Amino acid sequence: MKISFCIPTFNRCILLRQTIESILRLDDKNIEIIVSDNASTDDTEVYIKSLQGRHEHIRYHKWLNTVDCGKNLLKVVELATCDYCWLLTDDDIIQIDSLDNIRMILNLYPELSGISVNVEGFDKNLVKKKCIRYAHKMNESKYFDSFEECYNELGAWFGYWSALIVNRKRWEAARVNPKHLDFHGYHHLFLVCEMIRKNPKWFFLNQKCVAYRADSESYASEFGIFNRYKLDLYSYKKIGEDFFGQKSKVAKKICKRVLNSYSFWQLVSIKYMKGNLRLLFRLCILSLKYYKFHPEFWYKLLPLFFMPRPFLLALRYLYRRLIL
Repeated sequence: MKISFCIPTFNRCILLRQTIESILRLDDKNIEIIVSDNASTDDTEVYIKSLQGRHEHIRYHKWLNTVDCGKNLLKVVELATCDYCWLLTDDDIIQIDSLDNIRMILNLYPELSGISVNVEGFDKNLVKKKCIRYAHKMNESKYFDSFEECYNELGAWFGYWSALIVNRKRWEAARVNPKHLDFHGYHHLFLVCEMIRKNPKWFFLNQKCVAYRADSESYASEFGIFNRYKLDLYSYKKIGEDFFGQKSKVAKKICKRVLNSYSFWQLVSIKYMKGNLRLLFRLCILSLKYYKFHPEFWYKLLPLFFMPRPFLLALRYLYRRLIL
């Protein structure tokens, strides 16, 4: 079973080196590495071309001018030629024993639309393990043959690029639906849902196949803090309602999980970094718009906006000492 590692990148050559090296050390001949470069101005092109002389299975595309990051995400899969595509960010690391287990699952279930994997959180230097907020509650591997059940368990996890291995032909078939173009930066979230809707066969592998830099947030730098925060709120709500209806329990459940797993902790980080009052006000109004019917907004998220920063820092310190 051949697998393409699909890596979109932009001006992160130092991190990209570590990502690619983690793939090369697998020493596997049945893979290819695809890099789509969003017109980087650092040493990315020089580095990739130096590798191509020694590794013929590395393919490289570079845009002449910077494009929307979602367009770059789509391009890197478009360039792939293998049966399955492992969607990988340019700062995460493939764990050494993961590929064999992925292939085992694909051989056992050849009809799969794709696989979701678990990840291990690390600091930005990939030295110290960190407790991360998992947007799923799975604690064992599972085969899904129901779209609603799969989305109910993994919907909030589908947004994480590096945890996805997708059937390339089914991905391309899903792209026929033009609605994915409405979700800039989250095309993949819509496409995975469309794939499973058409072929509701998915697998969750409860193995930490990816080392994830918990302190690295490339989307925040590309979108800006406000737009990055909005991306989660809008995309998960709209996609859930598009597929299951505005009043569906599963769509509301995923929005609740996004609130608890992403929005809350993004806001903690923003306040920790001394986000200005204007930004916090805009985020508060935005959160009210999307979460006002969720009780968690009123007792968990809203108080955080008004919490004095020194008090928040004290709570954060206690949480890390007592919980993590």
